[in-house]
Amino acid sequence: MNRLLKFLSAWVSLIFFLIFFISDASSAPPTVEITSKPEWVVSPTHRYTKPSAKTVNNGFRYSLTEEQIHVEKKSVFNRVIRDILSEAGVQNGADISLSFDPTYEKVEFHQLTVWRDNKQINRLNKGVFKIVANEEELGNFLYHGRYTIWLVLNDIRKGDRIEYSYTITGSNPIFKNKFSRELYLQIYEPVAHCYVSLIASKSRSLNIKTFGSAPKPKITAVGDLKKYEWEMFDVPGELYEEYQPLWFNNLARVQVSEYKNWSDVIKWALEINPIPTRLNGKLLAR
Repeated sequence: MNRLLKFLSAWVSLIFFLIFFISDASSAPPTVEITSKPEWVVSPTHRYTKPSAKTVNNGFRYSLTEEQIHVEKKSVFNRVIRDILSEAGVQNGADISLSFDPTYEKVEFHQLTVWRDNKQINRLNKGVFKIVANEEELGNFLYHGRYTIWLVLNDIRKGDRIEYSYTITGSNPIFKNKFSRELYLQIYEPVAHCYVSLIASKSRSLNIKTFGSAPKPKITAVGDLKKYEWEMFDVPGELYEEYQPLWFNNLARVQVSEYKNWSDVIKWALEINPIPTRLNGKLLAR
């Protein structure tokens, strides 16, 4: 009898260990991969201009912001160069953060370089990244599943330039491979050089609308693909007014969508959340 109890106790302990191990592994935070930049990325020639003190906020300036989107590969490549121009810039411009959903997206970093006296200092290694769950509404029983990759570079000095690039691959399956996105050519900080491109199949019918000072796209054919490009220089930072309404957006930007009109959007939404047509009880009476 004692041998049977010991045997059963051992099996119960093993089962609990496996349950704990599996649940712990499944809840493990996502990781960041370090890879070379995608072959399809063709970056523009960056023309460095010396910043004027009048154009600088918070002690640093964006020398380059670059975003390249490949719709068919479901990939978005980003490259950023920041100039640290003062001690305030060391504090305000030395952190990097981005948000993603690991259920359908993965993040790959390609470069993290500090330029000092025209020499490269490679800071790219997995140990610098902190990945935390971005769950700010758990108190309201809302779970988003998004994570934030966050890092603060140490030993940053006045005169340094920080250059980094990464790619986020994946798209939310709820949109059923239909593309829509807002592309920003202006932010609340001054940018010396802004470049945005979008590559998509010629078979996709994209509706494009520009706002503010955003230019019309340059369109070129690349085999069975179309490439749309927007480029701006010496873009001033947009002033954010206190108590500005949330719906107000005065930034230079471009809306790109495969949806032709709001009827298309409504049709997509009703397929996901259909309105019940058979009612009963108090709801029917009301």
